Amino acid sequence: MTSRTANFKPFSTIQLFSKSRRLRTEYKIDNLGGNVIGFIPIGFLLSIIISSRSRNVLVVLGAFGVSLFFEIVQLLTGWGVFDVDDLILNTFGGLLGLLIFQLSSIAPDLEK
Repeated sequence: MTSRTANFKPFSTIQLFSKSRRLRTEYKIDNLGGNVIGFIPIGFLLSIIISSRSRNVLVVLGAFGVSLFFEIVQLLTGWGVFDVDDLILNTFGGLLGLLIFQLSSIAPDLEK
């Protein structure tokens, strides 16, 4: 386990990227935005699959759970770096997927 390279402090990577003048803007957008955008489909698909009254909570918890799984695998295997900010960004992406689902025309059709 390589916890020395892991980030357990919330918002530290996000803050580091936003304040850094050395990192290219494209890299910042790819890294931070990629974590959000990558989980929008998960939030959307979970919204389709889950039809209970607790959909909103379950979708957000589901996106968090999938993200946590990936981060733990990275922490245990060293195939990447565990970063709590990835959990935050991925979960936010799942939430955006849920919101897109709710705003889309497909949501009313599924609830009939």
